[in-house]
Amino acid sequence: MTKFLLALLGFTLGAGFFSIAFGVAFALIGGFIGWGIDARTKSFREQAAAKSGAGPAQAARIRQDTAGAASAETQAEIAALKKKYGAWLLVDEAHSMGVMGESGRGMVEAASVEQDVDFIVGTFSKSLGSIGGFCVSNHPELDLVRYICRSYVFTASPSPSTIASVREALRVIQSKPKLRTRLWQNATLLYQGLKDLGFEVGPDLSPVVAIRTPSRETTLIAWKALLDKGIYVNLVFPPAAPAGMSLLRCSVSAAHTVNQINCILEAFSELHHIMTERE
Repeated sequence: MTKFLLALLGFTLGAGFFSIAFGVAFALIGGFIGWGIDARTKSFREQAAAKSGAGPAQAARIRQDTAGAASAETQAEIAALKKKYGAWLLVDEAHSMGVMGESGRGMVEAASVEQDVDFIVGTFSKSLGSIGGFCVSNHPELDLVRYICRSYVFTASPSPSTIASVREALRVIQSKPKLRTRLWQNATLLYQGLKDLGFEVGPDLSPVVAIRTPSRETTLIAWKALLDKGIYVNLVFPPAAPAGMSLLRCSVSAAHTVNQINCILEAFSELHHIMTERE
């Protein structure tokens, strides 16, 4: 039987789960490092690589893969490692639930590894447009988290209105798959457009498109210039951004029109000279 936990904030549930996860053998995939959690413990893949004799080049690639949203191929690869080494697998679907997979169930559905995942955590604040978080599992051990996860024990329960809005959002995701199709069309238009303009974007297509900038100062200047043109994007500075880099992060939705995305691309093109200069 599937068990679940609901929390007032997705971050606190995920962070609390992360804090107790290393008591057993866990493979951790997803955005935990991006959440600003100090992940000094070696990742499951790094430990597996060490056991298999992987060299520095392979280890560097492993760290890169596990520091952000993994691809479907990476998820499948880690699921195979999980089986080989007898670990439990926890997947963070914060950025993929409602977006990826044939029915919007997330990255594990897209990678066809749902049966291999032991725990799934996620948030209500992205594709579901609400607030809160969850953890689901078929393992009875999930009940133990109710008593040893401090960020869960000492938090309030989500309100009835929050739960009602989440249920309705889930219904929309299930009943209107065309919204997901339109979302990916918009994401492709923006992502490819920025690449064609010469900006440094992430390696994988996503509705969240991050543009790397030369410096913190340049990021602030570009952010203000975009805002003056009526375009809001998110600023991402260390430690939220990896390896000391700064980012401008664009979030695309199914509600954006092609004309709006073209306007965004035009605004970025006018900032190309300052956003691509290297110090």
